[in-house]
Formats: sequence, C-alpha cells, structure tokens
Amino acid sequence: MALAFVMSQSGSVAKVEDLAWLAGAWTCEIWGGTFEESWSKPSGGTMQATGRHIAKGQTGMMEFLTIESVKGKIAMFISVGALSENPRPPARFDLKKLDAKTAVFEREKENDFPKTISYSLKSADELECVLAGTENGRAQKAEFHFKRMK
Repeated sequence: MALAFVMSQSGSVAKVEDLAWLAGAWTCEIWGGTFEESWSKPSGGTMQATGRHIAKGQTGMMEFLTIESVKGKIAMFISVGALSENPRPPARFDLKKLDAKTAVFEREKENDFPKTISYSLKSADELECVLAGTENGRAQKAEFHFKRMK
C-alpha cells in the first residue's frame, strides 16, 4: 500500500502550523445575512474555529471546526448545529493540497455536499472559501468572500 503525504511549500510533510495564515476572525455577506468564521492560531498541533450565519437578527446556523493531525494526516473536522441540540457527528475532510496561501480539504464520501472545502488567502485581509460537491445528484458550489474583521 502506498502512502500519500501532503507536502508543504518547503517540500516537507505538512503540519498544522503551515496553516497559520488561516488564523483570524473573518466575515462575509451571504445568504441574506452575515457569515462569521473565527480561527485560532495553531498551537499544540491543532487549530479550532467557530462559525455562524446571522440573518434578520437571528443565528440560523452554527459550526464548530478543528484542524488536527490524525495518524500522520492533517484533517479538518466539522460539526454543524447548536451543541445544545446534539449535532450530528463531525464530518472529516483530509488535507489534499497545501501551499503558502491555499489549502484544499476533501472527504471520501461521494455524492455529498460539500465534497471539497478550499481556503485561499487572497491578501492579508481577504480570504476565499469555496465549498463544492454534489447534492441530490446536482453539482453545487458555495463561495465565501471573507474580509478580516477589525
């Protein structure tokens, strides 16, 4: 069995710390409201984040995310829903591509949305996140054009 390693831009095996550019508080206007996502700086081999969508003064969606190393692979885990409402188990997305300003995570499950999540740092204050996959047999895509919160 061949082992595949995601390489960082330096050519070494990627580490959670290579995603430090993702850290910060981000916001964008989408779906008739505001989506916020806040990432911690990497520490202890992990990063964590929270996200929420607020429209018409109400939180309509929450998510809780981690990036961590699992058996030598970097993975992102996402739980959607309020913790008080017993959300579903987290979805796992494995890191497939990483360079100085881009990370692409993908899940093994076929015909799901999202199948891939990509983050691209466009400038010090602009982050793009693209979700892509298939839902009900149709290709779907959601683009978040985040600005750094000040």
